[in-house]
Amino acid sequence: PFYEHSTLLNKLKRPYLLACGTSTWSVGTSKFTEMLFSTMNAISTAIQNDALGVILTDWGDFGHLQYPIYAYPGIIYAGLAMWKYHGMNYHTIREELNSLVGVSEASLILDISKYNLQEDFYKSYSTKLFNPIIQAELCKTENVPIEAFTRRVKNLLLDKNELLFTKEYISFLNKKLDTLNDSYIKEQLTSSILLLNTLCDVQDYLLDPTEERLDEIFSKFDQYLVIHKILWIEENKEEGFEFSKSRIDNLKLSLSDYLNKQKEAQLWIRKNSLL
Repeated sequence: PFYEHSTLLNKLKRPYLLACGTSTWSVGTSKFTEMLFSTMNAISTAIQNDALGVILTDWGDFGHLQYPIYAYPGIIYAGLAMWKYHGMNYHTIREELNSLVGVSEASLILDISKYNLQEDFYKSYSTKLFNPIIQAELCKTENVPIEAFTRRVKNLLLDKNELLFTKEYISFLNKKLDTLNDSYIKEQLTSSILLLNTLCDVQDYLLDPTEERLDEIFSKFDQYLVIHKILWIEENKEEGFEFSKSRIDNLKLSLSDYLNKQKEAQLWIRKNSLL
């Protein structure tokens, strides 16, 4: 994605930097493979087209539901690769991450940052699993928010196999989580896995909305927000938590409206079937 623009800037003799990213935005954790290819592409293009250098970005993502640990692999890889591009590989990242957070913790950080590989659809800035959170935010400004939300989430639902593989993968992550000693890093991983687990429930709910499923989702989100608030205050200004929390609140509101819309549709069908 960098080559065309950098080639033009190089021909114009303009000084410029190329900006790759940690790929932590709009996914809840990170997309490790996206980070890897983005950084590799930026550095190789910068070398080829005489850029001043490369800058690594880590976006705030409208309230940071992802935690700082998911940026570590990108920071490690970019930092090392900018000094020594050739010879960099996955094992180098793993070794440095091991020394930073611990071997077991590093393994789980890298694994959780690949949950998107259970999906066969590429969406550059998000995942299907995380998409309902994004659409709940974007659809607030539509004339009829719930109709826009329904249309957009149904266009990007996980299919049966993707959802099955994602649930199995999260179960695998939970088993690895159980082997970790208590620590601040484990708390972050616990919170993230709970969020991903709850978003799987959201996928089931969108296919078959019921009061029982909605109550269970709300209960899990409430549990998640208790943990998330503690972690948020550790890293950020306390007053910013409400903004972060609003991402979940927006989704909860959309899910409630979604159920009400389904009930209205069923009522309309029953009434007209009696005519």
